Amino acid sequence: MNNANDIEIKVAVIERPDTAYIERRRNIWDFQQHISQRLLIWSVGSIVAGLVTLASGKAIGRGLGIQNITWGAIDGLIAIFGLRAANQRMADPEAMSPETEARETENLRRILWINTGLNIGYLLTGAAILLTRGRENEEARGHGIGVLIQGSFLFVTDLLSLAELQNKPEV
Repeated sequence: MNNANDIEIKVAVIERPDTAYIERRRNIWDFQQHISQRLLIWSVGSIVAGLVTLASGKAIGRGLGIQNITWGAIDGLIAIFGLRAANQRMADPEAMSPETEARETENLRRILWINTGLNIGYLLTGAAILLTRGRENEEARGHGIGVLIQGSFLFVTDLLSLAELQNKPEV
C-alpha cells in the first residue's frame, strides 16, 4: 500500500470497475482466448462431474452424468477450436489493424448473440424434459437437470462476455 503504483491501480479499478478487466487485454484475440479458456475449464469440470454422477449408480445420476460428459466433450472441442482459431488469426500480419479488430469484434458479438438465443432453447428443452418425462422417470429427470445446468452456464457466460465486449467498443 505504500507503493504509489498500487494506489494508482486501485484508483483506476474503483473509477472504472466495469471495464477494468477488459482494459488489461491487448486486443480481440486475447479476449477470444479468454472466452475459450473459460469454456475449456468448464468442459473439464463438466466431464469430471459427469463421471462422478454417472458412477453413483442411480438413475438420476446416469442421466445427469451423460449430459455433463456429452456437453463437456462438445464444449471442450469448441474451446480448443476457438483457441486454435484465435492463435492462427493472430499470426496474420493484418490481425492488429484497426479494421481487422473491428471486424472480428463485430463477428464475435454476432456469434455471442446467436449463442445466447440457442442457450434459451437449451433452457426451454431442459425444462420441457423435466415437466414431461422427468416427472415420472428418474433418468429423464437427470437429463433435464443436466441440460438446464449446461444451458444456464452457457447463457450466463455468453451474456457476461457480451457485456465485457460492449463495455469496450475497441477491444
